[in-house]
Amino acid sequence: GFAGRTPFTHQLDLRAALAWTFSPPYQVRLTIDAFNVLNQKTVVEYDQNYTYDSPQVIQRPGCRGDFVGTPDPAGKLQATCPDVKYLRTVDGRPITVNPNWGKPAWHQGPIQLRFGLALAF
Repeated sequence: GFAGRTPFTHQLDLRAALAWTFSPPYQVRLTIDAFNVLNQKTVVEYDQNYTYDSPQVIQRPGCRGDFVGTPDPAGKLQATCPDVKYLRTVDGRPITVNPNWGKPAWHQGPIQLRFGLALAF
């Protein structure tokens, strides 16, 4: 969207596997998967709904900036784009700004482990 970009994210996933053939063709396989080993908690999504009302269209607001992730994203947007603070609904009422707009909605998941046991033949 025009409100800014999310930060660069990275994570490290590892897998270890061990296979043991105890009587051909039978084999036991053990696996361990580790997700997000570095335990990064970077924001991967911000709330993008500025309002849940049906607003009138703004013709060419002409403003750009990184508003998301700031302490007051709606206030920063309204200061940079003065037309936005005068938005009206299709029936003429002032819009209601979503108080969570521009704030983190989703972070990377914490470190996770998955264990696996399989019998192959």
